[in-house]
Amino acid sequence: MRPTPHPRLRVIVHEKARGVGAALRSGLAEASRPLIFYTLCDPRYRPEILEKFLAGKMEESEDLQIDHMHLISGYRAGVRVPAALRAVGWAWRMALRVAFSLPTRPLPGWLGWRRHFATLASRVFLGIRYVDVACPARLLRRDILPRIPIQSDGPMAHAELLAKANFLGCVLGEEVPLALSPGPYNGDARAIYREAKRLFDHPDFGPAVLPQVGDPNPARTAICPPSP
Repeated sequence: MRPTPHPRLRVIVHEKARGVGAALRSGLAEASRPLIFYTLCDPRYRPEILEKFLAGKMEESEDLQIDHMHLISGYRAGVRVPAALRAVGWAWRMALRVAFSLPTRPLPGWLGWRRHFATLASRVFLGIRYVDVACPARLLRRDILPRIPIQSDGPMAHAELLAKANFLGCVLGEEVPLALSPGPYNGDARAIYREAKRLFDHPDFGPAVLPQVGDPNPARTAICPPSP
């Protein structure tokens, strides 16, 4: 841990670069507050982003989303969806509404073909309903972390966190649109495949029984705690 001139700021440094997931794992392990927000150390991801997560309200209610959720993720919506795809999306939403009375929302922004393909793969293989599965801006409750140990060292960690939270029955909020461009795609398909395979072959959900603070004979069901 590196000393800083700010008494409330702690900087954790790895001796060598180990990847996004390794950095996230180390940071979450040091967190001590009930709510945790993580994002990139990047000038585009400014503190004002957190306000959007904390200010989001439930539909047809004055209650804040985070008061009823275990995790809320962002959506990098800084690039507008191409006109042709907007037309296709509109036709698809109308068909769903007419055929199944199922209202759906348009995409807040365009992530690029590779990221949207990753969204489809994440939905099919991991059951993730989010679109921007790799968005590095999230607000979550610390008490879900003991059952969600991050195994991935690379960018697969973002999808792993969502997949495990979803599998354990955690309540996930609506994606928060952010006026940020997703930037160029720099994913390593081979590395992501290796980490995804390792997760499928040897998933780790932490201890089956979690201790209760102050309880001499702790026992708790292996699921996310109920939201407040």
